[in-house]
Amino acid sequence: MFSALIKRFVRHLKKLGTSNNEAGIKAVSWSEFIGETPHKPAASRPISSPAPAAIYFNPVLASLSPDDNEILIRRLDSNQLDEIRLIQLYQRLFSCEVNIVRSHVHLYEVRVEHQTETLKFTDLKSRILIDLRQYQSAMSQAQV
Repeated sequence: MFSALIKRFVRHLKKLGTSNNEAGIKAVSWSEFIGETPHKPAASRPISSPAPAAIYFNPVLASLSPDDNEILIRRLDSNQLDEIRLIQLYQRLFSCEVNIVRSHVHLYEVRVEHQTETLKFTDLKSRILIDLRQYQSAMSQAQV
């Protein structure tokens, strides 16, 4: 099943072309990607962390160029992204609402549809990194 998902994902990427510009998709910088624009949820995704074997197409990630994706991963790894930007990025990637829990340091309430989950800052960050790295490896496999 995993190989079928990868093949389907690669076919979809080939339809888009090797770069986002060939398919007419506007590539945005990572700063625009997590900017101050109001959050508008897209299609909802499961609240649990993605399975390591699951590959899915995320249109939000597809809007980033491969270089910006790498910059974002490096900044997350070296803790150069502040709390508010990380929350905005999480909301955009997972199409959910994230609220800071009052009177707690680095504790967040994540709501997707009718489900609520409480996460730490490190959990939010690790879920984002998992998605970014999965997308990066899928893109590198697609270019082979």
